[in-house]
Amino acid sequence: MEPDEAADVLARVPAPRQAELLDEMDEPESEAVRRLLEYDEDSAGGIMTTNVLTIGPDRPVAEALTVYQTQEDPPDFSYYFFVVDDTGLLCGVLSMRQVLIAAGDARVIDVMTREPVSVGPEDGPQRVAEKIAEYNLLAIPVVDEDGRFLGAITVDDVLDVLLKGSWRRGRSRAFGG
Repeated sequence: MEPDEAADVLARVPAPRQAELLDEMDEPESEAVRRLLEYDEDSAGGIMTTNVLTIGPDRPVAEALTVYQTQEDPPDFSYYFFVVDDTGLLCGVLSMRQVLIAAGDARVIDVMTREPVSVGPEDGPQRVAEKIAEYNLLAIPVVDEDGRFLGAITVDDVLDVLLKGSWRRGRSRAFGG
């Protein structure tokens, strides 16, 4: 289960049981879910996932495929690599397309999209959706007030919040499910 989905489920569990369940999780997963539970569930921080692909700006682009292939718990969404420096600042975004067409000796910083559009953790789902639509994104990074990368929101996750799951019921009928 993705961290954002686990946080959504645990947010509906009484506090004593929530703590027990968090304690039963592996430490990295538990920490990710605990961080997500700090945000209002309908805020960007509450919608985001922390299970994303990241890479440093000075790394060879070819290393991105290795990052993808060796990820222990690969994210459901793997179209973007979020470029994060050693201090945690979001430097750019590297799309899978950029990875595939880059010259063999290219560095991430040379091909990434600089100054990516982002949202803050307190932004509402409507603002997130508007930015995703305006820039035709599949996901948008979430950064704190200092520009540190916190996670990302996929287009389907923000739609789930805005539509409150009603579209999923109709979708299964529309596709014979």
